Amino acid sequence: MTIKEIRQGINAFTLMEKHVKTTNLPLKENIILEAFHLINKTASLELIRQWIKKNRPYLECEKKARKDFERHVRTVERDLKKEKQMDYPDD
Repeated sequence: MTIKEIRQGINAFTLMEKHVKTTNLPLKENIILEAFHLINKTASLELIRQWIKKNRPYLECEKKARKDFERHVRTVERDLKKEKQMDYPDD
């Protein structure tokens, strides 16, 4: 894989994030396949599943401290919304 291909992949992933209005896309086969298609690449579903299984434990998003922090932030946000009686249209 070349630097150009890596850059194209990152750009495709960024476009997907903007489309769904989030910065964290789940690590799922269909999302990876869609990113590949955006840059005219392909991979078998089984290869992607194996890659996810092998690499998931090493990802930042899978670390216990990260999950605990995100859970805490969601709790604080939910409590503040209730306390301030705030409601957002995107929720």
